[in-house]
Amino acid sequence: MAMTGRPGLRRPHGPAAAGALAAMSAGLMLAGCGIPTQATARAIPASEVPRNVNASPVTTTTDAATRAGAVPTPVYFISTGAYIVPKSRYVKPSATVTAAIDTLLAGPTTRELYSTGTTTAFPRGTGIRLLHTSVAGNVVTLNFNTTFGFLSNTEEVLGVAQVVYTATEALKATDGVIIEINGGPIPVPMASGQLTSAPVHQSSYAALLKPATPATSTTTSAAP
Repeated sequence: MAMTGRPGLRRPHGPAAAGALAAMSAGLMLAGCGIPTQATARAIPASEVPRNVNASPVTTTTDAATRAGAVPTPVYFISTGAYIVPKSRYVKPSATVTAAIDTLLAGPTTRELYSTGTTTAFPRGTGIRLLHTSVAGNVVTLNFNTTFGFLSNTEEVLGVAQVVYTATEALKATDGVIIEINGGPIPVPMASGQLTSAPVHQSSYAALLKPATPATSTTTSAAP
């Protein structure tokens, strides 16, 4: 917005004058745009603050701070086609299997959920918790709370597969898993749907593991 001098109005000079003119110009521009001005600062009421302005940023297990002193381990979720697929997480080595299962129960990240369609048999809000972990020989026993028993048949097969692969990958020397509910062992379904009370292994759910994507290769034909 250009300013024109009025007859008889003497224009000031110098740095202070330039600042005053700049302030006057800014005030006139705001007034011309319909934005009200005020002489002093005013606290904005909470009701006028746009939503999500004060929302905390979402953190993931891949943050540098989380990785400090932690080791990577695969945690298994469910991909499209009802296959289980590994996602890397960082856990403290002093409590690897417990931390891995707790991370599994925390579910996929928002990015995994929406960009790759990754899901889980243990959605947030169901209240499934790991109560206790013990290892004897090559078998790890995982004791869950009662809510674990409320999984549907399909969820239970995939959920047990998630638990078995996650636990045995976290404890490399352990290949068998027993699942308990409130301290009592329960029969679990294998990939075939057959129930067993014996320790289950990765081989019991190998049919549910997502097949590896074949590598594509290009060949160059020789010039004639």
